[in-house]
Amino acid sequence: MKRTRLRGTGLSRGQIDTAITGLATRPAHRAAPRRLTAAGPRSQGQVWTAERTTAVFDAFMAAAPAVAFVKDSDGRYVYANRQLLEQFGDRLGSDWFGKTDTEIWPVDLAAPLRANDAAVLAADAPVTTVELMPTGEAQVAFLVTKFPIHTPQGVLLGAIGLDITDERALAAVAVRHAHQRALIADTLARLPVQATSEATAQMICRQVVSLSGVVSAAIIRFAHDDRAWPMSLALANGRSPELRPLPYERSRHLRERAAQGAWIEPRVQRPSHVHEALNEVGLRAFAYAPIHDGRRLIGVLVVGSAQESAAVGLAESIPALVEFAGLAGALIGPDLTAKAASSHARQRIVDVIERLAFHPVFQPIVDLKNDRVFGYEALTRFEDGTAADEQFAAAEAVGLGLALEAATLRAAIAAADLGPGLFLNLNVSPALVLEGNAIRSLVRGARHRLVLEITEHSAITDYDAFHRAVAALPRSVCLAVDDAGAGFASFRHILELQPTFVKLDRSLVAEIDRDPAKQALVAGMRQFARSTRCRLIAEGVETEAERVALVRLGIRLAQGYLLGRPGPLPD
Repeated sequence: MKRTRLRGTGLSRGQIDTAITGLATRPAHRAAPRRLTAAGPRSQGQVWTAERTTAVFDAFMAAAPAVAFVKDSDGRYVYANRQLLEQFGDRLGSDWFGKTDTEIWPVDLAAPLRANDAAVLAADAPVTTVELMPTGEAQVAFLVTKFPIHTPQGVLLGAIGLDITDERALAAVAVRHAHQRALIADTLARLPVQATSEATAQMICRQVVSLSGVVSAAIIRFAHDDRAWPMSLALANGRSPELRPLPYERSRHLRERAAQGAWIEPRVQRPSHVHEALNEVGLRAFAYAPIHDGRRLIGVLVVGSAQESAAVGLAESIPALVEFAGLAGALIGPDLTAKAASSHARQRIVDVIERLAFHPVFQPIVDLKNDRVFGYEALTRFEDGTAADEQFAAAEAVGLGLALEAATLRAAIAAADLGPGLFLNLNVSPALVLEGNAIRSLVRGARHRLVLEITEHSAITDYDAFHRAVAALPRSVCLAVDDAGAGFASFRHILELQPTFVKLDRSLVAEIDRDPAKQALVAGMRQFARSTRCRLIAEGVETEAERVALVRLGIRLAQGYLLGRPGPLPD
């Protein structure tokens, strides 16, 4: 028979077979070096012996990052490398040589190993499988390739195995993350059209509770008053405890910590109305993921775990929790931001009302014919410098328009110490007149003749109701239509209200001395007032030329910087 040599070794196939066969007849070699050292240059005619081949093989298998073994056809171990001995030495021991799997492993593990060996030998081809092998109390996954080795003495079974525990763990994490992302997609798909932010938060929490190891989920929003308010809470047992704001100290801690990013902390037993419910689900630790709207921190997603290694499990879920928190920020962030802004604005107006952070000023209304004060219009100045129209609009936007209006009117009436016969003009919205109670209470306490200037900021849609509300006021109270020529103060509006006074807007008065069109319009208004038995008051008179032009047109009452700026009443 022709004897072949393996390329690059200088050994014949017979010498290699002899070397492998020799593995079955020598004791285990435990002192093999870990690093394979290359042999120096050899001459062209150098011949490798079986002993030298065995030494190189031992060095190679000791350095290889894998377990390796050889069994004979009866399943007895005839070789094992150092990695195998170190990993399973507690079972193989020093007398492993010649033992079978049945002598080493429990029957339930040995039987499938032996069956797998037999399948490889029967197929006479390499076979790769994943085998779980016990190391201590853990199960270690090995990717094992078994293959037949033909020798003159018979067929041996060789095997090389790689520890793939980490790879399997990464695969499991990948599967878990895929499941978590699927839940996020499902949340979006199930979200009702035009759902409230509270309903959306509850749906997100219910989806988070379906994550592996999670028994509770809550979304907490940060309010303008530094309190933390739970928006939603889902528990694995289905209970729904009442949601209440967190204590100030705890709220402050959550806000400050959330500003630094996601974190995990063990559960601390704190007195609360949800304490019993949390005990029922066996909570051990919490994970927190901040919720942002853009760059603004608006809340936090709180997730609880009941696992023994709760902190570890939650740490693995942090990426998914951050994604759920991002989803919450995208879905409810704009609404929460708007509500927070509204709450802040409302509280600011409440503070203005409670602290009386304003004061009245009075601008004289002058009879141009005899240059005497006819009355005063009460105006409001706010301590923070906000313009009155802006402040009242802000109050209206948060539902406190009437409250602020009533408070400023009360202050004006209380501060008005006028001479006998003078009128006190008050700016009043149609809504306050229609509400009735506040304005009736205010005018009853007045010591002077009142003129209610109906502001132009909102239209009157029900004039019959408005007339009934005015009829309930004292007969001494007069009406004035403010800013005729602007806003809602149309001629129809004037006809419907039948006021005692009509105030000409500044836009009609400015530079009237040089504008024939304005002069014609005011002359027409003068005739209209004469026909409807009301009196005109020109607003915003700032120059002597404007005053002269108004007198020439027959306008007797006027106010403006030329005639007197708003300020305290004269002594």
